[in-house]
Amino acid sequence: MEGDEVMTGVERKGFVFSFDAYVAFTLALTLIITLYLFISLPHPYYYEYEQTYTLATDIARGMETAGPSGVDRTYSEILAGDIISSGSGTPVICGYLENIIPDQYAYKLSFDSGELCSRTSRYDPTLTCDTYRKVRVTVPILITDYGVPPDTGYNPFGYNTCEGDPDTTGEELSPCDITYSTYQPGNLTLTLVNLTLCI
Repeated sequence: MEGDEVMTGVERKGFVFSFDAYVAFTLALTLIITLYLFISLPHPYYYEYEQTYTLATDIARGMETAGPSGVDRTYSEILAGDIISSGSGTPVICGYLENIIPDQYAYKLSFDSGELCSRTSRYDPTLTCDTYRKVRVTVPILITDYGVPPDTGYNPFGYNTCEGDPDTTGEELSPCDITYSTYQPGNLTLTLVNLTLCI
């Protein structure tokens, strides 16, 4: 039996360990590929989610640059004013959002101090953003705007002589008098507002 090769015990163990590692690697690779395919496949409401996310993003970005017709303020400036005066009546922005957001969506506009406004779906009054059925999308809107714009004031001194103080009748100023600043810095709002759309 000089031509026959006999596998020794050590060689058998090496073969078993190599085969075991190959099987483990194959199983791990199969599991990773299966998980990847499962995660990347569209979920039942994938297209509804994409459409709702796109709509919410468009509304949020449009609020920064556009405003209602006939009004010289953008939607974000109106929203900043509503945040500053929150708690004093219905926010003005809610009336505008009613016309912007399609009827099939429920929505909620909220910030750290609470909810500004919300609406149920007009197609299904039981559908709210707390009891949504398909998708719920929240898009942040960073409001950095003046709720009360600054007032640069006026110069109380005329060319040669003083005009006097227009706020007080009968008061006159001379160029040597110490005057006061009429500049008002306004009220700057820096708030993160969440717009949530649900369907």
